[in-house]
Order: sequence, then C-alpha cells, then structure tokens
Amino acid sequence: MTVSSRRSTADRPMVVVVAATRRERERLLASLPGDVAVVLATSRENAGELLRSGAGGAAYPSPGMGMGVDLDAEHRTVVWGGRVLRLTPLEFETLGLLSSDRRHVWSIAELTRDVWATGYVGDGAQVRSVIKRLRRKLALAGMPLEIRTVRGAGFQAVCTVADQGRSPEPIAP
Repeated sequence: MTVSSRRSTADRPMVVVVAATRRERERLLASLPGDVAVVLATSRENAGELLRSGAGGAAYPSPGMGMGVDLDAEHRTVVWGGRVLRLTPLEFETLGLLSSDRRHVWSIAELTRDVWATGYVGDGAQVRSVIKRLRRKLALAGMPLEIRTVRGAGFQAVCTVADQGRSPEPIAP
C-alpha cells in the first residue's frame, strides 16, 4: 500500500492511493480531506500508467477516451454517446478494475481480491455472475465495450468498435 501526493495542474492537491484491495483503498480514501483530487491504483505500475494518461482525479481512467466513453464513479454509470448506463456497486467496481489496465487479463483470484476484498475461495461463481450481468447490460445499452474471456487466464475489457477493419483493441486508459 502506498499513498503519495503531488500538485495537479489546477494547483489542487492530488493524492495517489496505491492499495491491493478495495477495503484498503476505501480506508485510505476515508482519511483524506474532501478537497483533493484522488487517483486510485492497484499497483505502482498501474499508478504510473494512470498518471501518464492524465487520469488525475478519476477513480478509474475513462475506458475509451478516444471514443467518448466515461466511467462516472460518483453515480456508478457508464456514459457514451448520450447514453447513460447505471451499474450496481459490484458491476461498477468490476468494470472499473477491468478497464484500469488496458493490457492486463484479470484472473478470478485478482477480481475477488480487488473487488470483493476477500481471498479466492471456491469456483468464482460470484465473479462470473457479475461478468455475465455486465456483458448483458453493456450489450443492451449498445455500449462499445465488451468483456472478453481469455481461456485459462481470466477477463479483459475491450473496445468493440473496430477501426476500419482492425480487430477490437483492449480499452485504453
């Protein structure tokens, strides 16, 4: 767990919170004053990527910045093309984590640790259930996001809008 701070471009304090579990991140957030910009990350590498991408202040980076897709942490919504998709807390946390690292394939154990803040026990049915609901909601809303299963490895969020014949790419932070 790491907490560091720096000044944002708006001369507002920025705090980078690096913690492995959701519970740790929530505990650290509760101790911060309300007037600071906060970047949450699951690792130092992830924090570096978030800061380089300019995500300062967002709970999660926008999953498809070039396409106008945004995650609104305050309202737990995905916004794209005038459409707003409301998610449950677990769905939002899961999508936020999946989209926080564009190249990472998230295992059930990692999702259980970081979203549910528990150790992996059992067959991962709770993770698969949330992934199933997220896939259905994203598809019904026509969002250009997809959660792919990488056989034997886990799950990865990808952009479903192919760019002139190219295959969909992992979501860029």
